Amino acid sequence: MKKNKLHLFISITVLIITIYTASFVDASFKTIPKLTMPFGGKIITTKSPVITCASTYGPLTMQPITKGIPGISFISKGDGGTPKTGSYILGNYELAPNVGTCYNTETGAPVPAFSIKTYGVSR
Repeated sequence: MKKNKLHLFISITVLIITIYTASFVDASFKTIPKLTMPFGGKIITTKSPVITCASTYGPLTMQPITKGIPGISFISKGDGGTPKTGSYILGNYELAPNVGTCYNTETGAPVPAFSIKTYGVSR
C-alpha cells in the first residue's frame, strides 16, 4: 500500500511538471521574432485584377533599389503612410512567405506573398 501511494505521488508530480513545462515552452515559442530583411524600392502597382489580399494594402509589386522582395507583398503594419503607384517605400519584409492572406480571385487558390512592415512611404 505504501508503494502504491508513493508511485501515485511521483506520477502526479511528473504530470504537473510536464504540463507546466509544456505551457512555458509553448509561450516562449510564440514570442520568437520572425526573420526579416530590409528592402527599399519604387512601387509599381498597388492593385492586381487577379490577386486579392485580406490586408490594409496589397498586393504590391515593386522595382527594388536595394535587395528586393522576391515576389508579391502586402503591408501587415506600418507607420509610413499610404502606398501609391510611383511612390518609394522603405521597410522590412518577412523571409517566409505567407499563404493565408492573398488569394487568386479566379481560382480561389492561395498565393504566397511576403508580409511587410513599412518605415516610410514617399508622398
